[in-house]
Amino acid sequence: MTPIVLQELNTDSYGLYVILMSIVSYLGLCNLGLPQTLVRMLSVEIIDGNKIKIDEIISSTIFYYFTIFIVTLTILFFLNFSFSISSTGFYKYSIVIFVITSTKLILEIFESILRSVNDYVTDRVILTVSNLSIGFISIYLLKIGYGLFEIMLIPIFTNLISLLFVF
Repeated sequence: MTPIVLQELNTDSYGLYVILMSIVSYLGLCNLGLPQTLVRMLSVEIIDGNKIKIDEIISSTIFYYFTIFIVTLTILFFLNFSFSISSTGFYKYSIVIFVITSTKLILEIFESILRSVNDYVTDRVILTVSNLSIGFISIYLLKIGYGLFEIMLIPIFTNLISLLFVF
């Protein structure tokens, strides 16, 4: 995908794309393995039939992710002073980064719940289709003339569509 993106975007836009997607990747590491822990803890409580403990585990996970959202906003605020992008340009991309990270973290909670009830096939199909569609849609949009901002929106839409299928 890199040669196509580099060919369709100018060098500055491609560099910005790499930086922005790197930020999204690093913020994705903030989950610290919580989805895997959530699968394990929910599986045990589902077997025991302890609905109160299940609610506590999910509530704690949501609170932790809410804390990650606040940290993400703080990081993006400080990054605003680090890049030489215009204020409105960086603000626009900061919002996109925040929404990508937020939707991905929310999706991870629901994917973990699917895995804990042994619905691996659905989880893997949703993940595979989502990842493949990001690449194909990005290439298509670049080929028909869209730019950096539009391809940054694609992960948001694929995450939201994935959330709809998880429900």
